[in-house]
Amino acid sequence: MNIIGRNIKRLRQSKAVTQEQVAEQLHVSSQAVSKWECGIGFPDITRIPEIAQILDVPIGVLFGETYKMTK
Repeated sequence: MNIIGRNIKRLRQSKAVTQEQVAEQLHVSSQAVSKWECGIGFPDITRIPEIAQILDVPIGVLFGETYKMTK
């Protein structure tokens, strides 16, 4: 599994969002999201900002950066 896929999966699960819900918002198949999370494929780079927005994190978090949530 690649770091982006691992982080998408971890963040998606922590938000209690399904692969299908992510896929629907990105207008891709749930199989595509599954492949990203399994490390079989990568999301198109143009989708990274959308994925970060859906998961409510800064883009860098998808690449492994850490951050502290503020209230």
